[in-house]
Amino acid sequence: MPSYRFASAIRAPLFLSVAALLMSGCAGASDPATEAPVELKPGQYRITMSGGGMAAGMPIGNGPGAVDKSVCYSNPDDRETVSNLARQYLAMGQQCSHDPDDRVGNKVSGKVSCPLDAERAPGGEFLTEYSGSISAEALILEGKVKFDNEALLANASPEERAQVEQGLKLLDNISIIVKAERTGDCS
Repeated sequence: MPSYRFASAIRAPLFLSVAALLMSGCAGASDPATEAPVELKPGQYRITMSGGGMAAGMPIGNGPGAVDKSVCYSNPDDRETVSNLARQYLAMGQQCSHDPDDRVGNKVSGKVSCPLDAERAPGGEFLTEYSGSISAEALILEGKVKFDNEALLANASPEERAQVEQGLKLLDNISIIVKAERTGDCS
């Protein structure tokens, strides 16, 4: 009997400790849209790009993190910085357009659309919808890739159609993550 009392005496506090720990993990996540807006600090920023979702570990450019460059933002304009990162890293060419949404708190979002090959997919577009957040020392964008499926499939043979449809299903779970992180003062 004494071992039973010992086990139940340990069980209740242990259960409460585990429950409190699990509940504290849920409360830790914040929504950037509900935060008071902050501005990026001037300084040197490291820009990296990687794959997310099913693309984690997949080559982006010359491999994950292949884009790894340093940029000095001496007087960063948050809207312009978001626009530049979206155009440079989520667009597929110069002919792409950028349609940013209004910033809400520290949440940023928008779309980058690019025309597809006029011969293979006339009138079609490649669309990247992104969302992300700004803090005083970082800007993070995550873009989800979408293609105009009908334009891609319009001129395809039945065999090509099946292959393209399979590829498009895989692309639904791929994202591109672009980060600009402050590393110090401009050098």
